[in-house]
Amino acid sequence: MPDQMLLALGRKGLTLSPPEGVALRVPRPVRQEAACMPAQEVRRVMEKLRDLAKGRRRATVLLGDLTFPAPYETVLPALVEMLVDAGVRPTRVGFLCCPGTADPVLGRAAVRRYGDDVAGNHEVNAWRSTDDRFYAGADLRLAVLPSLPDLSSALPEGAAVERVLQLTPGQGLAADLAALTVEERPAAHAAVDAAQSEAAAVQLVTAGGAPWEATLEEALVGLRYLPPARVGQTVVLAFAGDEGLGSAPFTLRLLDWLREASAPEAAPGWTPLGALQAALAPERRVVLFAPELARHAEGDDLRELLDASPALAERLVLSGGEDELWAALERLHGRAYELFAEPLGWRAHGA
Repeated sequence: MPDQMLLALGRKGLTLSPPEGVALRVPRPVRQEAACMPAQEVRRVMEKLRDLAKGRRRATVLLGDLTFPAPYETVLPALVEMLVDAGVRPTRVGFLCCPGTADPVLGRAAVRRYGDDVAGNHEVNAWRSTDDRFYAGADLRLAVLPSLPDLSSALPEGAAVERVLQLTPGQGLAADLAALTVEERPAAHAAVDAAQSEAAAVQLVTAGGAPWEATLEEALVGLRYLPPARVGQTVVLAFAGDEGLGSAPFTLRLLDWLREASAPEAAPGWTPLGALQAALAPERRVVLFAPELARHAEGDDLRELLDASPALAERLVLSGGEDELWAALERLHGRAYELFAEPLGWRAHGA
């Protein structure tokens, strides 16, 4: 029987069975269940910040934008509660999404990422500069960020905070909070050895599972810690995509870029479109394995665009089913090849 792999995709996961001839390498399998940090333990950690918050009038909390996902909604209500109990008025607690290179998060995406309490009761803006009224006017500045390699890159140049709350998601199907630590400055973590991934003909990575993979824009963060693809290598990005391509600005830029088939443009920082452009460098291919996106109206738009550009369709493939995925990889690599899979995506690189 062929090897199987369980992917962190959607809320219930998805099991794939590679066909005969495919050598499967899975360094960190997904767990069905993962350790989940109890709410009372989250509040206990927050108590460590109470003395720091006493006497302060305005608090600004820096959060990761869509390029730095984490279980924010598990921690932010308790953080706001602690700040209010320490004497900060609720209307004087604001949030800035960093590094701000991605588009501002609004509507359902904000609720999904930061929770109802923050999105509905507080102002959430994208980081612009140290002159931002929330940042410049605050006498308490905190950061809530994922515990990932090169965490300092999530803090914009010039930004200074008194404490960083680092969130580590679990490595089960559900991306629950597994650990919360408070540091005076972000810690750096060693990069994962990528030798096996670089050698494989096919690199498969997920976008981390629900709720951060509802759109292609969000899912592209799955490419962030993937080693650079070799010439002739194929990257498979697995995600749900049930809400389509992403925000209106991202969708317009994506479709315009694909129509023009233009060369990648240098952009400051890391952006979702920039990640796709880099993965689609000459003589490389990307397969979007997205069951829900393939059934979405915006998935139809993407397929039509690819059908109209055969040269592009050879390098970018949208696949909605397992049989379609294996057929696409067989066309590109034959029946026998090595497949390196990172079923947890970016979550495998936490502390």
